[in-house]
Amino acid sequence: MKPFDRQVLMCVRDLGGDAYGRTVSEELARRGVKSPGTSVVYTVLWRLEDLNLVTTSLGEVSTEEGTRHRRFYCVTRLGEQELENPR
Repeated sequence: MKPFDRQVLMCVRDLGGDAYGRTVSEELARRGVKSPGTSVVYTVLWRLEDLNLVTTSLGEVSTEEGTRHRRFYCVTRLGEQELENPR
């Protein structure tokens, strides 16, 4: 796993039920991780989902006009195992 992917996965785990693209990006910044941007974070989240390291669920639509359902991410058991076994 790439180091940045690992950082994203750790953020998803630590954010618990509040992990979606923007909150993951904000958490990366808070940790001092240089993020290439939210679009790259989403690409990593999709890749982690393809690897069965995270699952997703749809949240409620925001009250802001023109917004979509937020896609929340949660680390799977396989994702936890990946974080426990550094390579």
